[in-house]
Amino acid sequence: MSVFDRVLTGIKDVILIREEVNQLSEVVKVMIVDLREHDRRLIRLETLAEVEGQTVRRRLPKA
Repeated sequence: MSVFDRVLTGIKDVILIREEVNQLSEVVKVMIVDLREHDRRLIRLETLAEVEGQTVRRRLPKA
C-alpha cells in the first residue's frame, strides 16, 4: 500500500467517524429531551407526595 492509499484510507475513516459522531449527537439530543421530560414528571410526583404527606399528617388525630 502506497502512502497515497494510506492517506485516502485515513481520510475515509475520518469521514466515517464524523458521520457516526453526528448520528450519536442526534441520539443524545433526543435523550436529553426525554431526560428533561422524566425530570419534570419526577418533580411533580415528589411535590404531590410531599403535599399529600403534609395533608395526611394534618388529618391524623393527636395522640
